[in-house]
Amino acid sequence: MLFSQKRDWFWMSLVVFMSLTSAFVASIPAQAQEAKSSVKKKLTDEQYYEMMKIFVDTFEQIERNYVKEVDRRELMEAAIKGMVGKLDQYSSYISPKDLERFNQSVEQQFGGIGIQVQIDPIHKRLTVTSPMPDSPAYKGGVKAGDIIMEIAGKSTQGFTMDDAIKLIKGKPGEAITLGVKHLGSDKIDQIKLVRAIIQVATVRGDHYENAKWNYFVSPDKKIGYIR
Repeated sequence: MLFSQKRDWFWMSLVVFMSLTSAFVASIPAQAQEAKSSVKKKLTDEQYYEMMKIFVDTFEQIERNYVKEVDRRELMEAAIKGMVGKLDQYSSYISPKDLERFNQSVEQQFGGIGIQVQIDPIHKRLTVTSPMPDSPAYKGGVKAGDIIMEIAGKSTQGFTMDDAIKLIKGKPGEAITLGVKHLGSDKIDQIKLVRAIIQVATVRGDHYENAKWNYFVSPDKKIGYIR
């Protein structure tokens, strides 16, 4: 059986894609390892080839004949998730995008301006929930409740959280300008900020003052608050 040039291209793309996928975690019990070895012995190279051919044929049929245009990466990731889903409840696939977020949450630092945002349900715009203490946004005058109207000259109308993150994050030392509307004002202020490594504090106090956390709610009664 010979593959056409298109299929040869697909096999090359498949190899490249697999090298770019981020992480796959699987737990295989000892008895499963034995079973796997047993099955391996029964399958010849031709049978393996035939199984992969079915996979490629299916992929091509969907791409060629499905009524809507499909994204190749989404199809491939769906196939990987399907394979992993047949293993056990401890096995999972992490996409490149999810892996980046996971690493960020573990490392607790990233290049940005130091703001937490959400989509305001009323205005349908990006709204600052909190600037992180001592961050570029905090020092630049960005406040909780500010509406981000523009990022780097682009209107945020219809933006998702992912859209905003892609533009706000970047290399430390690079500048970015936000068009911000403060509470009670109709004017859009252009605030230029320089990205920095943002370190997220895992332990915070009651309020932030003089470049540090104050843990006392009531200094006189010696009552503190740790979050």
